[in-house]
Amino acid sequence: MRGEPETLFWKVDAHPARQAHIADVVSRAERLSEAELLSGDPDHLVNHVIGGDLIRVPTLQRDAITYERSEQVSRRTGPFGEIANVKEPVFQFEVPFTGDPNFFLIRPNTYDSAPPRGQISGGRLILTVRGTTEPDAVQREVNAQLDSVEKYLRWHSDFWAGTDDEVRSAVRTRVGALRAKAEHMKSTDTGLAQFGFRPKS
Repeated sequence: MRGEPETLFWKVDAHPARQAHIADVVSRAERLSEAELLSGDPDHLVNHVIGGDLIRVPTLQRDAITYERSEQVSRRTGPFGEIANVKEPVFQFEVPFTGDPNFFLIRPNTYDSAPPRGQISGGRLILTVRGTTEPDAVQREVNAQLDSVEKYLRWHSDFWAGTDDEVRSAVRTRVGALRAKAEHMKSTDTGLAQFGFRPKS
């Protein structure tokens, strides 16, 4: 039995997360050496800076769902205020997914007042259904939760569309500026060399 479900898509707002992602990738251009900037192909330098850091909104693999069945003791209050410990069935469904799990922490630009609940464990989404062993009821509940999660992921896909292109454009602009600066400094070194000055190694 895993822990209790938590609210998904609610810890970080999408807009600042998107801006931070773009700024983080662009900042990596500062790590390029002067030699790389002067001799490297611009397209290669851009690809080197970006690496594999592309937007990958998760996709649920509904055809690979497994589950664990257990019982959990819950405290119930009766009609006269009496408290009793009652065992109830609990199903925890493990839903594999591809993509970046951090998106489950980000609130999309579009959202509603009832975000889905679950847990993220590696590349798996854990959904919980409790209180029934009726197959049809369990299926309805887990499908409703899956539909809610996928609705939020679609909102993410809509909001983040075009981000990779924006990142590439921003990185290209920054690499171009750094290359121009490196060329200017190289020209300065060449000019000083005419007077017998050499840069200190």
